[in-house]
Amino acid sequence: MFGILRGDGLAQVNVDQVVKLIKCEMAQAILAKTNEQSEDKKSYPFTFLLQWAVKLHLTVVVDDQASINPGATLISPLPAVGSVSQQRSVGLGVGFTSQAVRTEDYEYLMSFAELGDEFRKTRKNMPRIAKLYKFCRLDRGLLLESELGLKALVDAALEPVRTEVLRAGPGAIGPGAAPTPQGKLPEPIGQLATIRAKREKIDKLFTEKALTDKTLTPPAGNVATDIETQTQAIINNVVKPLYGIASTSSFEPKCLATITTAQNQAIISSIGVSTNVAKYNLEDDPILKKRILDKVENDFKDTVYSANDMITDYGDCATGRGKQDHNTYDPIALIGQTVNFYVTSTGSVTPTWKLINVTAPLAPAFLSATRKDTNTLIISMGRPIVAADGSITESQAMNNQILAAQLAQAIAQQRSTP
Repeated sequence: MFGILRGDGLAQVNVDQVVKLIKCEMAQAILAKTNEQSEDKKSYPFTFLLQWAVKLHLTVVVDDQASINPGATLISPLPAVGSVSQQRSVGLGVGFTSQAVRTEDYEYLMSFAELGDEFRKTRKNMPRIAKLYKFCRLDRGLLLESELGLKALVDAALEPVRTEVLRAGPGAIGPGAAPTPQGKLPEPIGQLATIRAKREKIDKLFTEKALTDKTLTPPAGNVATDIETQTQAIINNVVKPLYGIASTSSFEPKCLATITTAQNQAIISSIGVSTNVAKYNLEDDPILKKRILDKVENDFKDTVYSANDMITDYGDCATGRGKQDHNTYDPIALIGQTVNFYVTSTGSVTPTWKLINVTAPLAPAFLSATRKDTNTLIISMGRPIVAADGSITESQAMNNQILAAQLAQAIAQQRSTP
């Protein structure tokens, strides 16, 4: 199947050669599948794979054991009794055993779309007959000869899609879809009128009570700080949580970018509110205070407008508008495979010396060594999460599949350990 360990052990294969083999097989299996037509030749049912990615988790465990068992039998002849010879023997021996276990883990993430672009360039820049041949020509070692069977795996997993037992489903529920907020924030002019009215009511009530009770403390805050409080409530309770949900959904990069822009505009406007409120509280001139308060209100309006734009953009992304092809969801969620490969090498040296007074060694093996290479490859294919900058990361489902495979490996190893 394959071997790991750079220039070491029986495999004599570099890690990059193993990854190259996987990448080559993946390209041949997936890209060929996306070019397949349906039975009626009217559609290409597997093009959704171009929006998928594969995560590879490679574990290499090397277990080296060595032992040396020097020993000898000391023989002392004794006087013969008649025709029977006699001797006395004493066995001396010592044993030494050492074991070293090394575990290495590697993880790789490959986008099928980027893989397709890479091989399209390869086909363009090379003679037609070369195609994938040059890339897939490996420095094959003793254990880098067989295929991983990825084409058979993909064909078997997608057979229900080919026969239309499973179909891509319509609607907004699926990759990239998410629940949408119910409604938007009230118009900022109405909110400002409500804030002013509440503050006037508070101030009026204090003035009336202060006529009879001179010990009353003036109410905290003012209309500017009330606007700031409302602004921060919008940022903390609407803008930031909504962006948190959007950033963990599989929205198209351009779609998520519009949400990011609206969020940034809302936050910048809210900073303007807080900055001018600080100036307002330090100013004594009534005319200047009025001008600063106007800026506070304008920044508040911009915050509300940007937050509502964000809600609109989020709704468009969540329901599939503005997306490349998310009016349907994938007919299959995940394809995974775990491959184990074991290499065990042993060796021993047992010289024998039989002298008159000494016979050595005592142990069956004077010097022995054992090496066991355990290579585990876990493959998880599925739709990744796409960030606003176009970068991708594996989905939670892909991570869960790898974790489940690792857990199964650990349980199996525990059971096999005496």
